Amino acid sequence: MRLFLRRNKVNMIVICEYRVREDRVSSIINKIMPSREWCTNSANNVRGNIWVVWNLGVINFTTVENSA
Repeated sequence: MRLFLRRNKVNMIVICEYRVREDRVSSIINKIMPSREWCTNSANNVRGNIWVVWNLGVINFTTVENSA
């Protein structure tokens, strides 16, 4: 996935997942898209999470609300 994102110059990605523990989210996101900003609702929901990862140099993204 990392190679695909780099080759296609993807600046933002949203991932819906349900298996990753909260303590592993940061390391996984940094492997997929290093040096990117990110947010997730993993603290609010244990049955499925949404990850938003973006390139801060290109996209100005603000989390308005975070819920399950």
